[in-house]
Amino acid sequence: MTTIKEEEQFGKEIIENYFPKTRNIYISSMINYIFNILIETATTPEDLIKGMKDEDVKILNDFLLLFYISGAKTKNYGRDILQGFIEGEFSGRGEGVFALVAFFEGTKKRHKSKNDDLILKIFRCFQ
Repeated sequence: MTTIKEEEQFGKEIIENYFPKTRNIYISSMINYIFNILIETATTPEDLIKGMKDEDVKILNDFLLLFYISGAKTKNYGRDILQGFIEGEFSGRGEGVFALVAFFEGTKKRHKSKNDDLILKIFRCFQ
């Protein structure tokens, strides 16, 4: 189990080393593909995760964890959500809705360690 402080450090490392270099291309297309599968088919979140490459699961988890940590740290989630929509981080489809759901999950887990099943929990929101 990790602490919120450790998760914050992890998030900073992800931002510095990963984003925005490949985010807009690979993550966007992967998340949009996953979103469409979850919305348009009877595929279960568990089956979808089993069918993903380990590397893709890690990339997706790292992306979602950034928003999860932001949600856990927020002092004013209403303002932060509006700001997320204004800046294009949140939306009603694809990448933006995954980011929004991860942010909300973070607001619920503010004082606990990270949820190891974050991807599964977020995928289940689309069933």
